[in-house]
Amino acid sequence: MRLSLTPANHQRLHQALVDAFDTPSFEQLLLFRLGYRLDVIANPLLPFDQIVFKTLQRAQMEGWTSALLLQAMASRAKDVALADVAARVGVSPKVTVDSAGGPGDGANQAAPGLWLQSLVDPAEGFLNLAEVIEVFSQRLRQVCVVEINGQPKGTGFLVGPDRVLTNHHVVSSVLDGRFGPADVKLRFDYWHEQLLGAQRSGVLFSLAGTTVAEAIPHHSPPTVDELAGKESADEPCERHLDFALLAASGAPGNATIDVVGAGASGFQASTRGWIQASDPPSAAAENQTLIILQHPEGGPLSLAWNAPGVLSVNSKGTRMKYRNNTSPGSSGSPCFNGRFQIVGLHHSGNLRAAAGAASTIGNEGVPMRAIMRSLRARGETTAFAS
Repeated sequence: MRLSLTPANHQRLHQALVDAFDTPSFEQLLLFRLGYRLDVIANPLLPFDQIVFKTLQRAQMEGWTSALLLQAMASRAKDVALADVAARVGVSPKVTVDSAGGPGDGANQAAPGLWLQSLVDPAEGFLNLAEVIEVFSQRLRQVCVVEINGQPKGTGFLVGPDRVLTNHHVVSSVLDGRFGPADVKLRFDYWHEQLLGAQRSGVLFSLAGTTVAEAIPHHSPPTVDELAGKESADEPCERHLDFALLAASGAPGNATIDVVGAGASGFQASTRGWIQASDPPSAAAENQTLIILQHPEGGPLSLAWNAPGVLSVNSKGTRMKYRNNTSPGSSGSPCFNGRFQIVGLHHSGNLRAAAGAASTIGNEGVPMRAIMRSLRARGETTAFAS
């Protein structure tokens, strides 16, 4: 299809291609996947960024930019930048079949034979099973139950050696003085180990400091409407992101623990670690796979994995809707995309529609990009750092 690119998206696509390929591999992409000779399009001796620039000019003029992007994604299935451009410009692969059983008029037509087996969603690509096991063995140790006065109130997760992110409303009773920082406990390692022959009640950490300002250095409330259990009449701004950054005593992220790694026959000593992110972090996008690690009802760590999961992201980038199941106690859970990159903070179940507005079905979270912008504006530099 003919693709209309804004100047910003044109630049993003150009840079993504430059970063993903070099001259030899780009030449192979053009010839083997699209049937174009590079020397007909540009002088192969030019600097590679100029080759890509001239190729994009030709593709735009002749109407095969979308095919170029699709085939680049198929060739570099794990490339996040290419997938991000595709999401921005609304390009997604199509697998169509004509009456003869071959490829029809979909995007795969530019690559004869690709219809025999196709990446329906190149942005997701394939997951290496050993890597998945390794990631889960790390993540399940980085998520905790947030307890106040002995009662589970929500979920939280490590974003630094001594920083835990959860929802503002989870710790609102501490912020308003009903309870003190000493009443808060963070219960890590609360998950079933039945397959390993044991049960654990978890490991408890307290908050650092004696004052609320020391224990909860940064926070942003939800909207008044959300506190009443309904959607806001207007899209929430970045003053209402429903997050709280907790300071944990004892630096749980630096603690040495036993984990089970991929291919391991038993426990291996490892540092607990914390969830890291690029700055800015990966963006949530409609129809994206979404994975939520959570402690529903204060119970053992659970998983909600939906593909696709994300239903929508509002225009301000401050709220996202998704299909994933959650429950009371899930507030403050980390939301990951299909590549296990943090994209959001779960904050509520299905909210009632605002007066005069159509009801929208779906649980709701706060995109991590908005939260990180807010934290950086407040001078917080340790959260999500490597």
